[in-house]
Amino acid sequence: MLLGFGNNLTSKLSLGISETDTQIKISNGTGIYFQQALNFEIKNPDVKHDYMAKLTLSNADRTKVEIIHLLSVSGDTLTVSRAQKGTGAKAWMVGSVISNLPTKDNQERFVQIEQLQGGDFTYAVASGDSNNITINIPSTFQTTLAFNSPIVVSPVSTNTDKVKLTINLGSKSIGPIPVYRYNKQDLIPGDILSGIPFCVILEKNNDFFTILNPCAIPAGGKTSNDFYRCEKTGFTIQWGTGTLTNQAGTTVIFKTPFLLFCAAVLPISNSSYTTQYPLSVISKTITDFKVQGTPWIAQMKDFSYIAVGY
Repeated sequence: MLLGFGNNLTSKLSLGISETDTQIKISNGTGIYFQQALNFEIKNPDVKHDYMAKLTLSNADRTKVEIIHLLSVSGDTLTVSRAQKGTGAKAWMVGSVISNLPTKDNQERFVQIEQLQGGDFTYAVASGDSNNITINIPSTFQTTLAFNSPIVVSPVSTNTDKVKLTINLGSKSIGPIPVYRYNKQDLIPGDILSGIPFCVILEKNNDFFTILNPCAIPAGGKTSNDFYRCEKTGFTIQWGTGTLTNQAGTTVIFKTPFLLFCAAVLPISNSSYTTQYPLSVISKTITDFKVQGTPWIAQMKDFSYIAVGY
């Protein structure tokens, strides 16, 4: 929940309230200024947050106070949550002062340089066992949860199987949910090594984490005389031959389609003309690529290629 502020907000109660009232009537025409405390001028439309402002109720000589949370404003009526930060709910009479004053909690929400560089809100040491990890990170999330930052975890043991991770964010938790390599592949033993921090990002629906720096090198894969695909990472390399048929270019169909994308194709001709008139790939998809000579000449018609991708 984000903390809002106003410009020297202050008003007075136009009606008295009891210890249990959660709606406060303030002086005519002053509600609009309190509404501004909940309207952030700088915000990301793709990230959802809840908003509140901390207000202080006090008598004229400030001999008694109550800290409250402002949740919404309608006209000159404030909806609030009472008795915050160890201050008890009190009855307040007409004319009591309500204002947006600094509090200890307000100040501690400002991130300082050491906290940012130290990773206070995005770093944690793991607990739990090797394959079921729990971390705790300070947070002010309440009803909404929008954790989009990469998280750095310092493990105390090496994983021996696929992994689940739980993150406790203040009063809210995510998990336990799986940690995957990219393309939702389970971790393999040794992807997380004791003492080597790993970094994860949370999928937008909070269904799984993706590890950005797995340590293990996957073994095994599908292979044939002209094709290899790693089972764990999806990395694919394949090779073959083709023949140029016209000057506009020739489309070559991959014997095995790529799963996600073709990253690069290198066509190679054994003709002595290649150094003067190189072959070039003018387009590529997961199923084929188009190659041409510049210019096209009959002596360059036969070529080999290597293609890589995922």
